[in-house]
Amino acid sequence: MANGKNIKGEETLLEQHVSSPFSFVVCLICVICAVFQADLFFKVFQASTALLCVLISKRQKKMFSIVILFAGTVASHLIFNNSAQTPLMSIAGFPVRKDSLDIGLTRAFTFITLVFYSKAFIRPDLNFPGKWGRLVSRSFSFLYLFLNEKIFVRKDFFGNLDAILTKVSLVKIAENSTKKSKTTFWGWGGMSLLLAFQCIFLILEIM
Repeated sequence: MANGKNIKGEETLLEQHVSSPFSFVVCLICVICAVFQADLFFKVFQASTALLCVLISKRQKKMFSIVILFAGTVASHLIFNNSAQTPLMSIAGFPVRKDSLDIGLTRAFTFITLVFYSKAFIRPDLNFPGKWGRLVSRSFSFLYLFLNEKIFVRKDFFGNLDAILTKVSLVKIAENSTKKSKTTFWGWGGMSLLLAFQCIFLILEIM
C-alpha cells in the first residue's frame, strides 16, 4: 500500500489537499471537541460533519457496523438504567425513560463521531520526526489499517478478529514517504472552517 493513499491505492480528496500532520492535528482537535461536547443538538451536528468527512475520504463504504454500534449503545442505556423517571413508553417490555434515552443518544453520537473522524483523518503516511515521533506515527498507521479492515459478525468472531490483528501487525509500513503531502489553499480553508465550527459549538456549550 502506498503512503498517502487509501486501501485501494486511490488518492482521496482530503489526501490531495491536506497534509498528514495537519490531518492528524485536525482529527485530534475534533475528537477533543466531540468528547467534551454534551449538548445533543451539537452532537448530531458533529456526527453529521464527521460523516461528511469520512464520505469525502471514501473510507466508509457500508454503514451496517455503524448502525449496530449506534443501536447497541442506545439499547444498553435503556435496558441497564436506575432512573426513577416515569417511562415515556415501553418497547418489548422495557421502559424507555427520557434521561436514559438522552444519555444513550449522546454517547452513541459520540462513538460514531470518533469512528468517523478517525477513519477520515488518520493516514498511513503520518511521519513525525525523532524516535518517539516514529513510534507515534507507526502506531497511528496501524490504527489506520485496522479501521479499514472488515470485521464480520460470525460464529468465529474472535478468531476473525485475531486474524485481522495478525494481518495488521505484519503489514510493513514505510518509515518515510517518497512524496511529502502538503496542505493546499483549499485544504487550509476547509479544515479551518471545520475547526471553527467545532470550537464555536464547544464554547457555546461551556458558556
